[in-house]
Amino acid sequence: MGRGLNCISLTANVDLTRIKSAIRQTTSLPARDMTSSEVSFCLHAADCIMILIDCQTELALTVSSIDGQTLLKNTVSLAKAAKSLNIPPILTTIRARSFGGPIFPQLEEIFPDRKPIDCTTMSVWEDREVAAEVRKTCCKKLVMSGVWTDFCVALSTVHALKEGYEVYVVTDACGDLSVRAHEMAIERMIQAGAVTITLSKVLLELQCNRVRKDTSFVLPSGDGEEFNKCYGPGYLGDHFFHP
Repeated sequence: MGRGLNCISLTANVDLTRIKSAIRQTTSLPARDMTSSEVSFCLHAADCIMILIDCQTELALTVSSIDGQTLLKNTVSLAKAAKSLNIPPILTTIRARSFGGPIFPQLEEIFPDRKPIDCTTMSVWEDREVAAEVRKTCCKKLVMSGVWTDFCVALSTVHALKEGYEVYVVTDACGDLSVRAHEMAIERMIQAGAVTITLSKVLLELQCNRVRKDTSFVLPSGDGEEFNKCYGPGYLGDHFFHP
């Protein structure tokens, strides 16, 4: 017990000024290129596609597994990351005129030249145009999110995995009719071999190096605040900021 108390008292006397100085010195170091073996174990902008599935205004109104504004902010953050890093985006809708409604207007602003592919199939992978767009890029890693988790996202994921693609499902940028439906869909995708990941983890892996100057991402205010509390705003410079 005495040893534990001594450890606590030593921790309390740590010179925070020296720690902050060390952090500033590390962020001034030149960026190190990632090796091919390192890249293969994480997401990298050069070898992935961003597929945003059925992010439509009418469908979003039915979502109860996640707050609507959080879903919107997270989806927009993914889109902005793709735009910043030149990651090929694929936007889909399902029966936009008669069922799901238009795509989020924020996505249209980010990708003004990218027309959403309107599908009739629950799995976007079964749509010939979507499948052709994916194959055209020659990328093997697919970052997916959208609405609903247990319909279009899960089915699309399972089909892509069967075709030999690596699929990363951004769980906090997906929404479903209920929490239970969302959770069971996530479990099903994991069983099939998908990687489940959160928005902040996606952005961190894509950023890859904390001294990069060529990109900047937008974290939703909640995640950004928590992130800065843990690492400090000076640790990553201005790469992460609030919308």
